Amino acid sequence: MSEVETNSRYSESDFSELNDRFPVAVLICKGGRFWCDYASKDFIDEIRSIGFKSLSETEEYFNRHDTGIYEGLLAFAKECVSSGQVEEKEFVNNGAYCCLKMRCWIPEEDKEQIICKLLLRNMSNNSLSEKVSELDKYLRYLYSFYDNICTIDEDFKEIKALYNNERYGKADKKDFVDFADFTSFYAENYIHPDSRQIFIDYYSIDSINHLFSVEKNNFLIAYYKTIMPDGADEWKAYLLLRRIIEGKMVYFFCVRSVCTATEHILIKDDYVQLFNKLPVAYSVFRVVLDENEQVSDIYCMYASDLVSKVMELDEEVLFGKSIMSTFKTKKEFWCDILKDAAYNGKKSKETIYIPHTGKWISVIVDQAASKGKVAIIFEDVTKERMTSERLGREWRTDDLIINCTKLLHSGMPYEESIQSLLQTVGEAIGGERLYIVETTDGEHFSQTFEWCDEGVETNIDKFQNLTRENMINWEDEFIGAFNIIIDNLENLKDSHPRMYRILSEYNIKNLVEVPIYDEGQLMGYLGATLHKTNIGFDIRQLVETISYFLSSVISRKRLLDELEEKSVYDSLCGVKNRNAMELVVKRLKERHSEVGIMFADANGLKHVNDTQGHEAGDRLLKRLSKMLENAFGKDYVYRAGGDEFVVIATRYDKDTFEKMCLDVRQQFEDADGISVATGWAWSSSSVNIEEVTKEADKAMYEDKANYYRKNNRRRERSS
Repeated sequence: MSEVETNSRYSESDFSELNDRFPVAVLICKGGRFWCDYASKDFIDEIRSIGFKSLSETEEYFNRHDTGIYEGLLAFAKECVSSGQVEEKEFVNNGAYCCLKMRCWIPEEDKEQIICKLLLRNMSNNSLSEKVSELDKYLRYLYSFYDNICTIDEDFKEIKALYNNERYGKADKKDFVDFADFTSFYAENYIHPDSRQIFIDYYSIDSINHLFSVEKNNFLIAYYKTIMPDGADEWKAYLLLRRIIEGKMVYFFCVRSVCTATEHILIKDDYVQLFNKLPVAYSVFRVVLDENEQVSDIYCMYASDLVSKVMELDEEVLFGKSIMSTFKTKKEFWCDILKDAAYNGKKSKETIYIPHTGKWISVIVDQAASKGKVAIIFEDVTKERMTSERLGREWRTDDLIINCTKLLHSGMPYEESIQSLLQTVGEAIGGERLYIVETTDGEHFSQTFEWCDEGVETNIDKFQNLTRENMINWEDEFIGAFNIIIDNLENLKDSHPRMYRILSEYNIKNLVEVPIYDEGQLMGYLGATLHKTNIGFDIRQLVETISYFLSSVISRKRLLDELEEKSVYDSLCGVKNRNAMELVVKRLKERHSEVGIMFADANGLKHVNDTQGHEAGDRLLKRLSKMLENAFGKDYVYRAGGDEFVVIATRYDKDTFEKMCLDVRQQFEDADGISVATGWAWSSSSVNIEEVTKEADKAMYEDKANYYRKNNRRRERSS
């Protein structure tokens, strides 16, 4: 509608009963929303003086559910309907102290509609233009929220009843000189008998001083069942606020009605004194223990509408249901603090990051009214946590990077440190999957590490020995890009169909991936998929920085592997060398395990080298080595030097070992172009391994001597 809209059904004369005629409007309420059906020019001017830019912005203000303005206005309208009179309401907007007068009725032709004639005045333009004390300004702010207000001096010796909204129950405007007398009087006249002593104890001077010291804030809040003028019971919130005004500490005792949702849970479960924190969104859980007093289940007894909104969970998932499955991470942590609160009365406060929402949530946990029940308040503190978004992201990112470097240099085994790093980063950023893909030749790629969030299917087996054609190979499609960040896969559907197809096959909706380089050589990729891309970290800086650290760690591991390979493996045959053999002999001398030793020596190697060349001799040694590997396994075969090989087997009994030796000797005899002298010995205790080795070596030399005697040739030994 236009900024000023007149309607033939209404005229300013209809507002004669409102006295102040000029800033007038008509609101219609139906279908869960208010809209303006008429507004005078003076009304438009008035709302602009309050801080609203337009009539539509005012309508949006009236219909705000997140702050409870809509619910408050609707309740006020219903009161006006009930009384049939002009009612008055005060409120504060953008620092302006305002007065709203309204008369409402339900028309005969539409019983689901409420028509509201209202007059709005910006009282700040008048009364506040004069010199007003700081106390008066603060009180005018309180008047817009609370139904009963008293002031108390810093010594709790003078209590003055300043304000009472009689629509919510008449309270005597009686002054007191002793706070204990005041609380006793109030409890006797207004608090339900079941709660009176609790009320008096809670508001004792010692209790108040203790609570203010513990809570570290300037207000206390509790809920009590209150006796109304008609004799009915209604839950109300009682607040004690403290504020330094004009150099003096002043306490304010304030009372207000609670919302329908709060009243529902308080009545349902009879929680007399719920929390000492101002609730934003709250729930009540029942914690069930098993016979070992461990948490076996947690049920949601109640969750206000704000809980599902703050936590972005469906109400059907919460109310009356087990919530154990919702703890995807830190399950033991949550079970411990909920158990401590429910059964030990231990209060705790945590600020946590919720991955699927991208929010930082303050969680206050306390025991509810009975043992086994716990009350939780949730508050979205993302804005507070990130006063400056950039600084907040940098702080968290740097902190996480520091933790990652500590993990990589913690002294843990290589595989364990990498896996811990992926888990730490994944849980912190709300990751779905984190992975490392490695390559040694730049053409073939295999996934070597992967962390998956609970409930996420692993992909590591699918990413083995892939060529570039089977990878997303984003470097070819984004020329010059050092990394790739895909917030939404659908954005690639038309522009990069090949990448879209490959990622879709693996059900990847978003992706962050950076290469891992070592001195210009591609070693692999670090990648992540996230539950929610709007996270409180600088994801680009995070993965790039971690990739540098990983480059160093992976490069060092590859170098150590290469050095180990050279130090314990024979470069020609691929089996272990003499150094490795001496190490295993040293270890076995300190044990009492069964051990079998077999020597195998190639006959006539020098003759082959002299007549056919060293390449032929090398092929002969490789062939001999492979036959021993096939018989005993690579881990048990050693090239002791030249043409001599040794088998050290520790997992066979005597009969089995000797049968294997006979079998491999027969294979040597049946093979063309190869002749091998063999000898073996076995012992029940490896402590005697040196004697066993000598016995096997002696048997091999006897077999070699027989070979040369049989062939009437001079024994030829390679140097």
